[in-house]
Amino acid sequence: EIDTSDESSWRDTRGSPAGDPSERAHASTGRESFVDRAAAWADRLRKRVAEETGRLLKQHGATSLMLLGTEPEVAAFEEHLDAETRKAIGARFPSFPDPDAPSATLKPRLQAAAAEAQQAGQMALLARAEEQSATGLAKTLELVAEGRVYLLLVPSRPTARVQRLEQSGLVYAHGAARFAAANEPLEEVELADVLPQLAADHGMGLRFLTNAAEERLLELGGLAGLLRW
Repeated sequence: EIDTSDESSWRDTRGSPAGDPSERAHASTGRESFVDRAAAWADRLRKRVAEETGRLLKQHGATSLMLLGTEPEVAAFEEHLDAETRKAIGARFPSFPDPDAPSATLKPRLQAAAAEAQQAGQMALLARAEEQSATGLAKTLELVAEGRVYLLLVPSRPTARVQRLEQSGLVYAHGAARFAAANEPLEEVELADVLPQLAADHGMGLRFLTNAAEERLLELGGLAGLLRW
């Protein structure tokens, strides 16, 4: 019987008579068994890495995941990801031409690929906000006050000044607060200062946009949101 844990037992066939059918059958069985074992080992490794990936995403508060590899490899890995981690996949890239290249040479290419994927994802979010007519400072803040926004799209450096109702904590663009609660005192504040509390009060996520996506957001009025309904 061939021990498939040792590749040499089936790779080295010099001791077997070339014309002996039984020896050739044993060697063939050994090769097939080794391939099966190697596939099982690889699958167990993918499962362990997938579990660790989900844990690390939660630990570091990461919102996006990029996968690199051939299409079959990526598909096999995705099968082991839990539903929440699978939703975080932001991009899939083919393997680089030289997988054995030093990590120092791959880093700039990975950074460029990550930036490209990030921009594509941000532009897709903006497109959805436009489809839902949830863009512009005044309109978006009104939707936030109604509890309809679950993800707020914000410039990387918010500079808008807004009005906050002191009792309810609701935030509106200039002038709109008076219509919302005519008798409630209000204060003028920086949007950047009230964003964390605003997100907590309304159960929203915050996504800060950059580069071309940020420029487009500013063209749309400086604020946008994705709606629950």
